[in-house]
Amino acid sequence: MYRKILLVLAVCFAFYYTGCSNSSDSSSNNVDEQVQISGKVIDGYVSNAEVKVYSDSSFENIIGSGVTDTDGDFSINVNSVDMPSKIYLKSFGGIDNDTGLVAPTMVFIGELNDNNSYNISPLTNEIFKEFAFKDTGLDITQAAENFANLIGMGDNVSGLYSDPVSDPELMEKLNKILFSGTLLSSLPPGEYRAIGLGVCDNTTGQAGINIGDTGYSNLWDNLTDLGLIYDNLTVSNQRKLFYQDMPLGLINGGTMMFNSPSVTGVMNLEAFGGGFGLVVNHGSISDDGSNICLAVTSMLPSNFQTSQKLMDKVQSYYSGEKRFIFSDVFGDGNDIGYGSFNISEIYDNGTIIADNMTVSLASGGGLIYPTFKRGQIIPAGSGVLSNVAMLEFSESNNVDIYLLQHIGTRAGISIIINNGTIETVGTAYMSDNESFVNMEAGDYQATLADLDLSNGKIEPYTDNITVYDNGTVKIDSGDTLYLNGDFIGFAYDTGHGIYEMFESGAGQGWEVDNSTGKKYMALTVGYFKKDGENAPDFNGKLNLAVRRILDIKDNGTVSLITTLPFERGSMVIDGNKAYTTITYLDPDTNEERTVTPTFDVDKSYGLYHMHGYDYEDNDNVSIYWPVGGNKALFRVDYDGGVEVGEAYITY
Repeated sequence: MYRKILLVLAVCFAFYYTGCSNSSDSSSNNVDEQVQISGKVIDGYVSNAEVKVYSDSSFENIIGSGVTDTDGDFSINVNSVDMPSKIYLKSFGGIDNDTGLVAPTMVFIGELNDNNSYNISPLTNEIFKEFAFKDTGLDITQAAENFANLIGMGDNVSGLYSDPVSDPELMEKLNKILFSGTLLSSLPPGEYRAIGLGVCDNTTGQAGINIGDTGYSNLWDNLTDLGLIYDNLTVSNQRKLFYQDMPLGLINGGTMMFNSPSVTGVMNLEAFGGGFGLVVNHGSISDDGSNICLAVTSMLPSNFQTSQKLMDKVQSYYSGEKRFIFSDVFGDGNDIGYGSFNISEIYDNGTIIADNMTVSLASGGGLIYPTFKRGQIIPAGSGVLSNVAMLEFSESNNVDIYLLQHIGTRAGISIIINNGTIETVGTAYMSDNESFVNMEAGDYQATLADLDLSNGKIEPYTDNITVYDNGTVKIDSGDTLYLNGDFIGFAYDTGHGIYEMFESGAGQGWEVDNSTGKKYMALTVGYFKKDGENAPDFNGKLNLAVRRILDIKDNGTVSLITTLPFERGSMVIDGNKAYTTITYLDPDTNEERTVTPTFDVDKSYGLYHMHGYDYEDNDNVSIYWPVGGNKALFRVDYDGGVEVGEAYITY
């Protein structure tokens, strides 16, 4: 892989779409018999989605493809000699007819049926996740039974494969998955409007909101200071991203890679085409600032109009009791806050009403009861609502708490303003109180790894933990963590952090390290295997994109990487080997170069470590991926230093 690569930015998008036609081999004496596979793509019926048929559960070999019509129907011819004993389908892109928003990437795995008709939906996608990423000692039927029990369907396993649009009870369960924040999205070619908001660490001369800025009686009148933008973007058939005919980036699987003259970045797109992540301003790290920003983004089709069906869904599934957890990243704080509040009303004009907020601090001190002040779905211009929400709560002594989140994701931004001064900027995670991703009480083995952005070291370690019904988490060292639904937070004298949990047991998030007397941000991943369950043994093909954040020389010099060669491709895990194909822009020739390094894979209790020497680029590569998560830690050792960052892994 390439050594001079880069990082993250934040404005919207994700995914690709390629039109394919069906074909069959023939000769004058023989024509292969065709088998027709049909069905619907549903999260609401999805039009213009690409559907591919695969020959195996690793999703490597495509044997047919087609595109859904305006009603979400597809029909694909496959040579009979290629038909597998089970059916493996995946849908990419498309527009949900109910919401007008991009549809998530969805998978179907199951038994062949008599009429070869199959529905692909978020329900079938969860069966795939249970089968591929969790207890992989299960067969497909057992995986479906497990998920049916998890969402309260009991013995009605067949219902997971039916058309939810015609079954209100089933549609309710589908929408809970859709709003869970664990789905990935994709974008078909077309025109889009990008909406982005971001907040940065304090950096000399930098526009926007920074730690220590004063004069902010509220943020509602200063949305442009949050970097609020509305830009028209184009996704081409070749997965290229353009702004006013200027090349801007590209799409790799469910990941958008972005490069502009001022910022650079990479971001996974989640449900409804939104995302959250780091934005890196071009510059270098100093004692005064890091040039790192947090951003919430959204990608709306250019012809998007806020429909009543969309508002009905938002009102039904974004309202109710919410669990949240937030932490300081850029300020001087060393604590996490966690608790709940209730969204009681969402009006058609985007106004949000909330109440009953309670906040506990990991450092103690009892409950805090901030009062609700204002909530709004941010407009997207021309009288159209976006799907980015901002909520404001106020504590005593004129302290205001702002939470920004793309509806359909869990991660967002928290901002605390103390008497008009920006005091804290950090991450905020929010989800439904009754999320099906919530961790159960019990004993777990946690296999974890932290990437310290102060020195580039990745430290793997293992803890035995116990999750209690009251939400506390005890680890074998005696320390206490705090579980709030599908988030885990912690705060010690040496730092604090948050894990965002996934269905498989994967966790990914942030840590802030104060152990050296200077505050450093760390990236962290882990896998939480419940006692009595098998560790996952995933094998298959994944999309892989890399952003390198820091270059740390052996002489101690640390700098942000300010170029983005679009390092992306695929990775096939097969047993204890990972076979990668990575393409990037070579800065010496300004031409794309492809390398194919093979790495060893240590499948340690769900936290996979891909590592080895890349003979083509002459460096050592190390990737730590929690199976079922969509981010990994990334490190390259080269002659003279290391480069570190994140790998984005999507199915």
